[in-house]
Amino acid sequence: MQQYPNINVQTIATEKLTNFQSDNVDLAIRQGRLKAVKGLHTQALSPLNLRAVCSPHFAKDLQAINRLEDCLSYPLIQDSHKLWDAFLSENELTTQSRIAQFNQTTLAIDAAANGQGIALAPQILLNNELAQGRLIELCPDTRDNQGGYYLVYPDHHKNSPNRDALINWIFSEFQINESSRLLE
Repeated sequence: MQQYPNINVQTIATEKLTNFQSDNVDLAIRQGRLKAVKGLHTQALSPLNLRAVCSPHFAKDLQAINRLEDCLSYPLIQDSHKLWDAFLSENELTTQSRIAQFNQTTLAIDAAANGQGIALAPQILLNNELAQGRLIELCPDTRDNQGGYYLVYPDHHKNSPNRDALINWIFSEFQINESSRLLE
């Protein structure tokens, strides 16, 4: 809003895939693994760089955690992307602890910050909580092809200087975030 005060932006947070023809949406940011879709332009913004995190208080009672498998005997927290379920399935593992389910990543991160368990979440969404000391990182997810964040918009869309300005701004913000992460 500061850089482009004349551009009206409406943000809709949903798990539902956008229908660009009927939803009156110009662009979307999606999390997952990149899939080519005919008629859509898709550009990578950032890898997920998943991290297992918990509150400092919760961490006091943990044994040494060097890899994700070490988390499985503790309460786990996941959002609707079901990152713990995917990790368990891909590695043919099970857990005896419960997995608390939240429909939004921010809710899962907040639950971890409040000592409810260990969340597995993208680094880019954890930076503020880690910097403020509300969360600590236990270990990274070292699996290949964790997916990422992608900007998606129709290939054949009417010329829109406002949309193009917003796209350029989004890319500049992700580059700033990526650069600041490299300095940490």
